This record gives sequence, C-alpha cells and structure tokens, in this order.
Amino acid sequence: MNQRKSLLLVLLLSIVLISGVVLALGRTNHPEPLQNPVQSEPVQSPARQHEPVQNQAQTQQDPVLVGRVLHVEGQLLRYVPEEQQWVAVLPDTPWGKDETLYSAEKTRAEMVLPNNTRVRIGPSTEIRLVDLTSGRTEVDLIAGTARLLNKSSEVEIKVATAFGYAVITAGTILEVCADGTSAELIALQGNANFVHSQTGSHFEVMTGSNSLLVDEQQVGVGTGRIDTAWRQWNKTRDNLWAKRLEVKGDSVKYVHPSIRDESYVLDRYGSWSRVYYDGAYRYFWRPAHVAVGWAPFTVGSWMYWYGDWCWVPSEPFGYVTHHYGNWVLVSGCWYWAPPVAVTVGIGGPLLDIRFGWYPGRVAWVHSGAHIGWLPLAPGEI
Repeated sequence: MNQRKSLLLVLLLSIVLISGVVLALGRTNHPEPLQNPVQSEPVQSPARQHEPVQNQAQTQQDPVLVGRVLHVEGQLLRYVPEEQQWVAVLPDTPWGKDETLYSAEKTRAEMVLPNNTRVRIGPSTEIRLVDLTSGRTEVDLIAGTARLLNKSSEVEIKVATAFGYAVITAGTILEVCADGTSAELIALQGNANFVHSQTGSHFEVMTGSNSLLVDEQQVGVGTGRIDTAWRQWNKTRDNLWAKRLEVKGDSVKYVHPSIRDESYVLDRYGSWSRVYYDGAYRYFWRPAHVAVGWAPFTVGSWMYWYGDWCWVPSEPFGYVTHHYGNWVLVSGCWYWAPPVAVTVGIGGPLLDIRFGWYPGRVAWVHSGAHIGWLPLAPGEI
C-alpha cells in the first residue's frame, strides 16, 4: 500500500511539472484639516502596513503569479539586491513579488498583473510590489505618482504610503501622489478606503468629491489637480486598452480565459491553423511576417531574474508565446501550442492544476564549452 501511494505521488508531481503549476505628482504643502471628515467603515487590514498580507483563500495549489512591465517611455530601473544596484528594465520583463521599480525623470510606465489589475507610474517614482495573489495586489508607493486600476470584480488592491494605506475595491481607479512630507489620493472612478497610520482613522475617497491630502499628523482636503501631460498620457493608454479589448478574432476560441487579453496581439501578428501533431488534429498559432528561418527564442535577450534565466522577447507577440504554452515544429514550420488546464483525481476529489507563467520554456543543453537551449514541446519536462 505504501509503495502504491508513493507511485501515485510521483505521478501527481510529474503531472504538476508538465502542466506548469509553478505558476504581470508630489505635494510639499501640508493639508488643511477637514471640516467634516468623511470616515468610512473600518476595512480589514494588517496591523502593520508594510508587511505582506496572506490571502486567506490562497492555498498551496495556487500558482505563482508574476506581473509584467507592459510599456515604458523613458528609463525604468529595477533594484537588484544581490548586486545592490539599479539596472535598466525593458518592456515585457517580469515584475514579481518584493521587486522595486524606479522611473527616471520624464519616464512613464505601465505594469499589468495577472489578476486583472494594472499599475501606471509617472516620472521620478519608486514603487515596490509587496504581494500578488489571485485575489490581492499590494504595492508600496515610496515616492512619486501612481495610478492603480482595479479591472477585476473580485480582486482587492492595497497601496501603502509613509502616512497610511488605501484599499481599492473592484472597478475603482485611484491616483496616489506622495513625497517625503505628504500624500494626496484622488478617486477617478469608484471609491477607496484610506487608513491614516498616526491616528488609525478611516476615510473614504470618493469620485467627484474632494481628494485627501495627508501628512504624518492629519488628514485634509487636497486640490485634486492632475498634471496635464500625465492626464493625457493616461487617456492615450486607456484608448489603446479599449482597442485591445474590443477585438474578438479567432484567438478567443483557443486561448485560456486568463490570457484572453492577449487575443488582440495574436490576431494581429499571426493566424490559427489546424495541424496534425502527436496523433491528432489540433489548432496551433503561427506568426506572420517573420524573417526567413525564424525560430522561437532567437529574437530577444536573456536576463537573470531571481535565480532563473528569463527570456525577454523583442517580437510584439513574444511575451504570451514565450511564457505560456509551448512551441512545436511541424513540417518545418514553427507553431505555438496554447496552454491548457489539467484536472486530475487520484483516490479523492478532483484537483484543478492550472497552467502558469514560466521564465522561459526551454531546455538547456551543453557539450564541452558550448551551451545552448531549445524550445520545449508539450509533454517535455
């Protein structure tokens, strides 16, 4: 019986490995006290604002979630603790838990997270991703300007400053501007709850109402003014997202719902084909307008990220096709096989094993002094 249990455990672990369960305006003036502070009902929060919060619903079966630097204008930097220095960040690089980003002067950037939340930062902004789960995004705005967009119906965003933290519920867009003396919070859509660190008081930040201007001692009314250039840049990004989400081509039929936002990219830069592979006909995606002799993992560069070599593609379709699913070679042509979720049941209830993001789905090979890699096909560990 023990031997049988061991074999079943080995089988389950093998399935997990194959399916990919290891699963992206400062203010210097002090606020005037509120004449009639709008205090909201207390929200559930940790006692210390800078500690990562464990989602009670999270289980050991949850995948590891990784964010993505979607767009950069200017110079974006990432802090590498091992080297104690800042390094340049390219678009389509990962943004993971406990990572700090800094935008230089005249820089703007947008990060997307797999739980349907987004973070945009303006110039001279330092921000850290404290925690990321399927139900929670938590960031620490050290200084600068950040716009947080909660596009999910179930996820909660928490943004902490030196003077308190705000909890952003579903459908809310909140802008936070912070420096060493104060922070201002402006609700652009929906409502958010702010907790003042010094007093423990709760305040509601509401769309169409006054912004909150806070410092270490008090909470007051802010001006609510947003820099014109920053406002226009966000409007441009919003328009691009609207275009991205309105396109519904063939890709929505073949990709998993969690990466369906990438349908726009797949439809624009390639097409789907019915291909005979591994004993059956399957629908695979093939890139268009690539150079003769093109192959996956040849246009881009490698970066060392948290102990793994992570591929940063240069193709416009590269992120989703090089971090999800697999590449297969059929009749001399490269096709991308989209990822699938796996459900298994061994002597008990069914276990849903979800696919996930990988730093680079390749196998490393070596011969003497020569080192290389090759794309992994479905089923290869």
